[in-house]
This record gives sequence, C-alpha cells and structure tokens, in this order.
Amino acid sequence: MDAVTKSVKEMYEKYPFPACNMINVAYGKRIRNDLKNRDLSCNGFKILDAGCGSGEKVISLAKVFPDSEVIGWDISGASLGKARALAEQEKVSNIKFENVNLLDFDLEQYKDNFDLIISWGVIHHLADTVKGFRNLGICLKPTGLLYAWLYALHSLQRIETRLVREAADVLLQKEEFSYEKGVKVVNAVKKLIKTLNYGGKRDFLMHLKWFFDKDVDKRQILAHVFKHAGKLKYGSDYDANIVDAFLHANVKDYSIRMIFEETEAAGLEIVDFIEPPVKIEPFVDSDYVIKLYNNLSFRDKMEVMERLVNPGNHLFLARRK
Repeated sequence: MDAVTKSVKEMYEKYPFPACNMINVAYGKRIRNDLKNRDLSCNGFKILDAGCGSGEKVISLAKVFPDSEVIGWDISGASLGKARALAEQEKVSNIKFENVNLLDFDLEQYKDNFDLIISWGVIHHLADTVKGFRNLGICLKPTGLLYAWLYALHSLQRIETRLVREAADVLLQKEEFSYEKGVKVVNAVKKLIKTLNYGGKRDFLMHLKWFFDKDVDKRQILAHVFKHAGKLKYGSDYDANIVDAFLHANVKDYSIRMIFEETEAAGLEIVDFIEPPVKIEPFVDSDYVIKLYNNLSFRDKMEVMERLVNPGNHLFLARRK
C-alpha cells in the first residue's frame, strides 16, 4: 500500500465518515429517478458503492433497490464496522460489505461484474485517480453505468473549503500537525464560513429545507430524532465531518477539463453531467449568447457552465465503446 493510501486509511480508521448514521433514502431515490429517465428499470441489478464509508448512502441504495444485490466497498475497517451495524439495525438483507482498496484488488474476480457503480466523493481522495477510474470501469458490465461525484475546483464551496484549510495550515505552521489541533482551529473559525452549512443556524435551515424534500422519508427522520433525542448534533459538530471536509489526508479538486482528460485516459466516456447543467437557457436571456453556446462542443459547453453556475460535478460515465 502506497504512503498516500495508507494515510487516508489511517484517517478513516480514526474518523469513520459519515458520522451521524441517519439513512437518507432521498439519495437512492434520486439515482433511481435518473436511471428511470434512461429507461433503466434497475430490477435485479448488481450495484456497487465504491467507497461506502459508514454506510448511510449504500443502505439507502439497498432500501430503494430491494430487488437488487448491493455491495459496499471501503478501505476502512472501522467504517465498515459501523456500516454493518447500521445495516443490521435497519434490517436490510440485500447488502454485503467488503474491505477493498480501490487501487489494489483482484480485477479478474470483478471484471464485467456490476450494472451500476456509485462512487460518491471517493475518487478525488485516491493516490492515483486515473487508476481508480480505470479499475471501476473494468468492474462495470459493458452496458453498465458509473455514477460519480467529484469535488468541483470552481465551486464556491470548494474555494472556501480550501481557504479554511490553508488558514489552518498557516495557524498551525509552528506546531506538529494533528487532526485534533486542526479540528480545534476549524471549530473556532467555522462561523466565518459563508457557503457551507457550518454553524448552527445555516445547518438547521439546510436540514429544515431538506426535510421537506419530496424524496425524503419523513417518518424515518422523525423516528431517528425521537430515538436520539438529547444526543443529536449538527453535522458541523462531528469531528469526523470536519476532518473529512477541511483536513483530509489527500484531496484533488476537479475542473471539467481534468474530468474529461482523466476519464478518457481511464477508458471511460462521459454520458452526461447532472451538475453543472447542460442547458444555458434557464440562466441567460440573450439569443446571441445562446446561439454562441449551442454552437460549442459538449466539452466546451461544460467548461462555460462550470464558470457561470456553482458546479457540483455529478456525472454518469460508461466504458468507451
């Protein structure tokens, strides 16, 4: 195991992520809706969550796709321990977990194996991101899809996250770095953060808005709140969430150009982006600009949109034919 991967593994062994262990079925429902829009029923699928962490999202997938076999891979034993306990608590039976390093596993065993691979916020933490893309592409069936989310270089959230990390590095420059010291610094300055739900009021308002999302299972959320009454914390109060967001052992932020270059090098092709949006008409009231935009290639359109809207880099990929 290379030094970077080892440091990431050690971080997640100490700070399993996500921290709160509340199932958000809206995550699985949105992926299901995206797939239905592609005329895919998803019944009997074999689904992989590549980098499932402590299990919140992969268990959401298992609940939303009950007729599918769902597998969660993660490099952290501590995270997988929490994921297995959460799956047992939720009485989910169509799921299993495996301790896998995405850069070093038996590719022959999993070649052409999965109909759908989810990699949400994982590839940008790998020591070799192109190899990570390539390995997951090999695991896809020829007709399969890879749904990825990558940190967006030009998003306001990532810009502010980088600035907070840089401020912490300067503040701690005369001391030996530790996650504990970094958490103290971020906790002290997080009220200054403007674009993320760090700080009680913004965190509360974000969760209130999220609660009324049509895809959220409100009964499950209320049951979780009552069960843990007096113990609940804002997401920004969990050390693991702060470490993952601001103090990560390895991270890469992606521009659209980088995504095209790395996925092409990995033998993948981009099916489409969910964020940034492809269409410019909802944002620009100018026939002249719309005409200029519509004459661009798909790649150039995405490079324009990543600079004009706040991108999130959610995208679907497939093996290049």
